[in-house]
Amino acid sequence: MNTRTQKGFGLLEILIAITLVAGLVAVWMGMARETGEQADITSMQHVLSSIEQRVRAAYVNDADYAGLTTTVAAQRGLIPEGMYQQSGVELIGIHPGGNVMRVGAGNYSGVNAADQTNIGYWIQFEGLNRATCVSLLMQTAQNYLAVHVGTAKPTGAVATGLTRRIDSANRVVTATTATTWCSSPSANTLRWETN
Repeated sequence: MNTRTQKGFGLLEILIAITLVAGLVAVWMGMARETGEQADITSMQHVLSSIEQRVRAAYVNDADYAGLTTTVAAQRGLIPEGMYQQSGVELIGIHPGGNVMRVGAGNYSGVNAADQTNIGYWIQFEGLNRATCVSLLMQTAQNYLAVHVGTAKPTGAVATGLTRRIDSANRVVTATTATTWCSSPSANTLRWETN
């Protein structure tokens, strides 16, 4: 009978330790990714709110938002410094998620049987992944007259008093519909309409 005490770790113990460490690293990385995504969403909400406030303040004495474009917004300091870049003759905005951000005057057709231009404005974030799109849609829709998923130009009257609207068809945002509307894995666009 061998009474010597075993020293060190056996192969089985080493494999168990490696498996445990790998599992902990995977959990930590998943938590870090979620924390990073939530930080991006929070940053996007702050940028959205900041641009909205800056545009309102810049146009407070104007009759409408005529001439508002991303280039004009950047030149007038309505887009925070460092969040736009030159693209040919235009300036393009870059949202915290790293993709294109645009600003423009709202144009609505068919309002009171006549077209109305520049009566409001919109802010648009492009290239959103699905989780970010759903989260932003659910967290911001109630603050705007309309929120559009995709790049379709809004049409029809924009009624007031409606909350969590998705578009001029008065479809209401729910978790299920937000997930359906934000259908692209990595290329969703959200446009917030206001006046």
